[in-house]
Amino acid sequence: MSCECCDRENVIKAYCYFSQNPLMFEEVTGEIFSVEAFAVYAIEMKLSWKTVPCYLSLRSEINLYWDILVNPLKKALQESQLEEPLQ
Repeated sequence: MSCECCDRENVIKAYCYFSQNPLMFEEVTGEIFSVEAFAVYAIEMKLSWKTVPCYLSLRSEINLYWDILVNPLKKALQESQLEEPLQ
């Protein structure tokens, strides 16, 4: 089993996958892979925001991904909420 079989409904697992496969991210989104572009993608796809274990990654690596992502995710979420029309 590898990252190809990983359930990428989780923000950390998806970031891990796309950081190793940036061309796939570009193919899926039309954007060049970056933390900011990924954060927008994660908000649009409504990925889960919790740290989950992965037998292919060390806990320290998972924590590092979260540290990288948390502020861009918050910013992308705030921006998406401002763009949503009020009903």
